Amino acid sequence: MYSARHCIIITLKGFIYIMKNHYLRLFMFLIFDYLAALFSLLISFLIGNNSPIFTMTTLSFIFIFVLWPSILILVLYIFKIYNILWRFSGFYDFIRIIPATLISLAIFFIAQMAVFNTHYPLYSYVLSAFFTICAIILGRYFYKLYAIHKHEIEKLSTANTDDDSFISGNIMVIGAGSAGETIIN
Repeated sequence: MYSARHCIIITLKGFIYIMKNHYLRLFMFLIFDYLAALFSLLISFLIGNNSPIFTMTTLSFIFIFVLWPSILILVLYIFKIYNILWRFSGFYDFIRIIPATLISLAIFFIAQMAVFNTHYPLYSYVLSAFFTICAIILGRYFYKLYAIHKHEIEKLSTANTDDDSFISGNIMVIGAGSAGETIIN
């Protein structure tokens, strides 16, 4: 029988394995973005006093809660948000999320008008965009903090070894000639 502590450790080990594999990390980002868009739309609908969520038909409900996150993921992919190495990302990488989200919201609005010939109050779209942008940026920022923290721990663990050198891995010295070869040896 596992205790709660063992379950947390096993879960963290699984998370670390997922974050090491590129395709699993991409899948985790896709799932996170889908859920962020889904919950942001749901929260934006529930905030309003005369919420449109209670007057939706089943078809429009399925259309909205499947199409909006799907369009968002497609536009984020087109904007190459999933190609960014978030550990090394800067301010402009985070800013690229904003126009991608706004463009996907505009596409969603046009698709909704084309299919159902109706739209919801403007605050629903604005709040949904705001919550989606905040959730995606915060998720990427926390991943960046995790990656930096993990790298610092690995660096400290290699520096505390009994070996004389703390540099591990391949080293490239450019333009040093025989002096560089002597330093490396």
